[in-house]
Amino acid sequence: MDLKQLPRDVIDFELRALRLPLDVFRTVTARGTEGGRTEEEQARQATFDEVVGRTKELAGSLLRQDSLARQGSLQRAKADELRKALARDALAEQQKAEADQELAEKRAEVQQERTQVARETAQRKAEVQRQKQAEKARIEREFNQREAQVKAKTGRKKALVDQAEANVQADRAAKVGEAAAQKQAATKARSTAEKLERARKVG
Repeated sequence: MDLKQLPRDVIDFELRALRLPLDVFRTVTARGTEGGRTEEEQARQATFDEVVGRTKELAGSLLRQDSLARQGSLQRAKADELRKALARDALAEQQKAEADQELAEKRAEVQQERTQVARETAQRKAEVQRQKQAEKARIEREFNQREAQVKAKTGRKKALVDQAEANVQADRAAKVGEAAAQKQAATKARSTAEKLERARKVG
């Protein structure tokens, strides 16, 4: 049989038959999915579009049907864009998780510093109090000077701790912003994929 003489209706029928299992699966799984398809379903869709696109390109080449070959090319391009969107989604989620983990670790470190500062302050105050009680008359002026030094040192440590926490918040904000940028890129990629799909259908 000469493939160039194969009717276009036969090719269309074969493509519809190839698509039927995925359409049935999507209909069943979509019933339990809120807010659109899962990433696993999108990955399956990308694989399916790649296979069908290549099939259409081959069929179009054999039958000398430029429109069919173009549809296959567009469908493969859609699959590529969908894979890019999925990859960027995964990267964004990973970056956000890393930012959250880093924030939790930094907060734990900051809390430890605060506890240490409080303990040191309490120890200094207790020592100063014992000295004051033992030699109240003699060390009155000395006590006041030491208390002022303790407050100044504690204030500097507290300022450093506060600055460290502010830096942690800034780092997290930067990483969350990067994650948001990746999300936006993923959305743009999906939009491109949809446009290519519409172009495929029109073509």
